[in-house]
Amino acid sequence: SVALYLFCDQPSPATVDSMSVPCATRVSSLTVYPVKSCGGVRCETATLTETGLQFDRCWMVVGVQPPSKNRRSRSSTGPTNHFVSQRSDPKMALVTVTLPPYILAADWDGVLKPGATMLIAAPGMVTPLEVPLAPAAPLPRVCVGVWEWTGMGGDEGAAAAAWFSQHLGRPVMLVRWLGNGGLPPSATYPARRVPMCIAVQRRARLMAAAATACGVVVKISRVKSPLMQWGKLLASAAAAAVAELAVEAIRVAASGVPRRPTDPEFASVHCTNFSDGFPMLLISDASLEGLNAALSPGEPHMPMNRFRPNITVSGCSPFAEDTWGSVVIGGEGAGDVVIGGEEEGEDAQAVRDGVLCDFVKPCSRCTITTVDQATGKASMRQPLQKLREIRSGEKLGFREEWKDQPMFGWNLVARSPPGAVLRVGDVVSVTETRQFT
Repeated sequence: SVALYLFCDQPSPATVDSMSVPCATRVSSLTVYPVKSCGGVRCETATLTETGLQFDRCWMVVGVQPPSKNRRSRSSTGPTNHFVSQRSDPKMALVTVTLPPYILAADWDGVLKPGATMLIAAPGMVTPLEVPLAPAAPLPRVCVGVWEWTGMGGDEGAAAAAWFSQHLGRPVMLVRWLGNGGLPPSATYPARRVPMCIAVQRRARLMAAAATACGVVVKISRVKSPLMQWGKLLASAAAAAVAELAVEAIRVAASGVPRRPTDPEFASVHCTNFSDGFPMLLISDASLEGLNAALSPGEPHMPMNRFRPNITVSGCSPFAEDTWGSVVIGGEGAGDVVIGGEEEGEDAQAVRDGVLCDFVKPCSRCTITTVDQATGKASMRQPLQKLREIRSGEKLGFREEWKDQPMFGWNLVARSPPGAVLRVGDVVSVTETRQFT
């Protein structure tokens, strides 16, 4: 919440205290996008993970980069295969994704049924693509990139690559997030577990480290002086420590679990996966209505799917989210606004039982918003033209470098621990407000 002060002058306490926020604000929809830039999956409930909502942006399509011919420039991890999105390939909007309904239920125990798959389809593709949620073998690792971040992803194989390459008309592959968060352990561990060849190398290195440490102990033990006997004991302890460190170092190096921190200027202790930059995006229904009301007569109204939010809320005024610093979603009996967390009593306790989220950065919109999600075709005008007129960084009083950027929606991070559940219909309680002028 502190990062919000970066966007504007800090409001006076009187300004904050005088703000009124309707207590009837509720979650109106929850959506996850399992494959980045492809169709979303509507949910009645969504489970929080350390990278955002479960199953959100856990796969992405990447362009295939050929290996470098220059030996000196070759990387041990291979060339970086950067993400593909509707910005360059609007046909990705036509790709629909279906998950087994039981894994989206709030009471799911995390156990995948045998043969559980993610089903991917698109117009013109005769056969849908089935992607196992728990691969039978560890996935080959490839170097992938999302904007400035690079890390390792799991290659979902030739069949997935051929399917998406045919749909998009160019060589691409489908990769899976191998880090923590996003996917449940029952889907993550089978995909990223260490192959046997690496496990053998791990044991060999561990034995070599232990042998070296034992060799030091043996040499010292041949000396009979009391001082050297103490040295032998210390060396034995050192050998055990060396062996333990070797196990840990080799385990980490072999597993290579990727991690993608969010921009530390706005959310220093959080991470995400294959999203554009932050774990979650929230937009109010009223804000969309406000944008559509501003369009010229005869211009088609924009549906919410143009903006690809994870959470939409109803029951507030247009663009009310511009003033929200922190909210609590859910919690039994929640609904009263708590300014600065100072209100006491049963309502305050109920608010604390929900999912606490911070609004960390306004969302600057790109050309994906111009893509009709039903046809996969882009227009070059709306909604960006209108957003630049009424929602530019300059008009909103944000920082100078954002003055020409069209803003719509807010990026969120959660302070509640993984495992918390969001539900459609949850009350949204504003616990901290900010006035952006």
